Amino acid sequence: MHNRARETREQLDVRKASNVQKVEKYSKLNKMVMENHQIKNYDAESFALSAKLLELNPEIGTVWNYRRLSLMHLHSTRSSSPAPAPAPCALLDAELALVERALHKNPKSYGAWHHRKWVVAQGQSDLQRELVLCGRLLDLDCRNFHCWSYRRYVASLASRSLEEELEFTTHKIEQNFSNYSAWHLRTRLLPQLHSSASSPLDPALQQSPQLAETSDSDNPICRPVGLVKHPPMYPSPPCPSSHLPIPSASVLPHPTTPINTSATSAFNCKIHSTTIASSSPSTSITSLTTSASTSTSASTRPLASSSSSSTILPTTSSLCPSSPSSLPVEVVAREAELVKQAFFTEPADQSAWLYHRWLMAHLPTTDGDGGASAQAVLEGEVNSVRELLELEPDSKWAMLTLARMLEAIREGSLSDNGDEETNKRERELVDLYSKLIVKDTCRNKYFRDKLISLVTKVS
Repeated sequence: MHNRARETREQLDVRKASNVQKVEKYSKLNKMVMENHQIKNYDAESFALSAKLLELNPEIGTVWNYRRLSLMHLHSTRSSSPAPAPAPCALLDAELALVERALHKNPKSYGAWHHRKWVVAQGQSDLQRELVLCGRLLDLDCRNFHCWSYRRYVASLASRSLEEELEFTTHKIEQNFSNYSAWHLRTRLLPQLHSSASSPLDPALQQSPQLAETSDSDNPICRPVGLVKHPPMYPSPPCPSSHLPIPSASVLPHPTTPINTSATSAFNCKIHSTTIASSSPSTSITSLTTSASTSTSASTRPLASSSSSSTILPTTSSLCPSSPSSLPVEVVAREAELVKQAFFTEPADQSAWLYHRWLMAHLPTTDGDGGASAQAVLEGEVNSVRELLELEPDSKWAMLTLARMLEAIREGSLSDNGDEETNKRERELVDLYSKLIVKDTCRNKYFRDKLISLVTKVS
């Protein structure tokens, strides 16, 4: 490399010998941990060895699973062990510290983030500290979607309001407009914030376990849950009474956690084929077998019901392929101003353009004042994109967005100012798709089909 001294033959031999020694030590450590896992050895020495291995390589999911089994075993044998054992909180705090060291090694380690979520779900962690940690990590890499997903989970546990989360996304977007995760989170928050149904973070649903258990069964976040303590392919740890404390009211579903729909005061959970009832949810957790295909989570829940009675912007094929429920016109107008800042700052970045497409698809077109306001918002967006094209005439996303909005106006007849205005829009559409055929060669056949369809309709 440039400005780098060339290694001598002796230095190269020394470095290779050092690497060989490191590989040998790593292989030996990995073999020891896997053997302990195979024979189900969950003692403190094996537990420490697994931590060393994960600090070297946090990508071994099997070792994270082994640590979860070891934690349950160590806790279950505390009372019967002659030697003093660490308290559950100390064990969990040590796990969080281990995960932090692993994330320093690889901030996007799937296994490390999943293990941290498991630890936090035990109900013994400082949620505010976790939110601060997520904020620092997002300051270093605002597009770390692992951290965004984990933060959304912690925010739900901490009963953060929808307004607070929306404000946080605004702050991160203003720091960097090219932030897919922040824009995406807004698409999850806005429909909940402006829907008539109670939101997952509604304070009325966070007051007590009884309220959470008797809430609307259609809301998967509010139903009581059983947390997965170990993967379904493993048998229970040696001691069947191995439990770690967890307050049931503060735990939200994990994407692979089945929902326990019992509305009784007892904490009923299935462990394999045996049902155990505990009258004290705060002192026990369970080992559940899971079925990801039947589970429902907040992260996979649709944005809005397809049976919504409110009408939406016509030609959803032009703006959005789905059929979402509409947002209030003033909300769409306010969001459009934020997106406009992103357009004029980074016109080549697609994250804001995709959010704008989602936003326009949620614009209502009801009759009366609402429809008139929606028309004004849409025409204002058309003028804004035209203004941007004057500054950035080669912006593919601006041309495509303008074409879709013009098609929405054309097919939905939101603005009918006579044949002259209609013909003007037709000519503009033909011009836009003709430019896109040349500009975006990877998709020129799609734009050619759109152009042919447009010319056919005109003729």
